[in-house]
Amino acid sequence: MIENADESNGNHEQLPEDPLVIENYPSIPPERHGFVTAWLYFCLIANSLSVLFYLFAANMPMRIAKISILTLYSLIVLGVFNITFSIWMLSWKKKGFYGSCIIAIIAFLINISTNNISPLVCTIGLSGPVILYCIFQIKKNGISAWSYMK
Repeated sequence: MIENADESNGNHEQLPEDPLVIENYPSIPPERHGFVTAWLYFCLIANSLSVLFYLFAANMPMRIAKISILTLYSLIVLGVFNITFSIWMLSWKKKGFYGSCIIAIIAFLINISTNNISPLVCTIGLSGPVILYCIFQIKKNGISAWSYMK
């Protein structure tokens, strides 16, 4: 800690060594830019809709793009995990972000293995976590949402 002496009234106050580290300010409530919150809710809604879509597709006699039922059920499970991870990110938990990164990699491997989707399109799916990380860097009051996450 660095000591800051205020000569005018004799008060000595302890300043944090690194003013940019959010842990040095436990009394500051976490805040995020409105766009970050909107994006997280968009992810939550989009994942919920994709799970519903896959549930309906799994029960259709003629499945979309001739994807196996096992693949569809796998995508449903991944979608449910992504919903959970979106809720965790809304609750300021970094493990939600890391979980969504793992899901993106697993979904990439599943999509590549089906041979119905081009490798380029599969690779685009990996950009989701990168975009999400960049969105977490948007600052409100000079502090990024990523800095508040634990």
